[in-house]
Amino acid sequence: MPHKPKQQQNRISDVLSDRFVLLPSALGLTKTEFGRRIGITSQQFSNIQKRRAAPSHDMISATIREFGLTADYFYQGVLYGIRNPELARWLDEKHSGCQSAD
Repeated sequence: MPHKPKQQQNRISDVLSDRFVLLPSALGLTKTEFGRRIGITSQQFSNIQKRRAAPSHDMISATIREFGLTADYFYQGVLYGIRNPELARWLDEKHSGCQSAD
């Protein structure tokens, strides 16, 4: 499988990070509580927030399981299938200008 150019990889990482860091507010959680529930430290969350790192596949998987999200939310910005309708509405309002990660 061919590698994606570095610039495209960075854009994908930025989109994933942006979607990830919105979630604590959307869920009414502190960053610490959000991190605890998916098994990451405050430092890991901070690095994602500052775009020093992107959320790993394991972090995304844990978030999907814990909060009823979908992989389509992270990778495509698709809100269909999110089990919590209030969360889907909140994210829809925040993501009105977000692009897909592909």
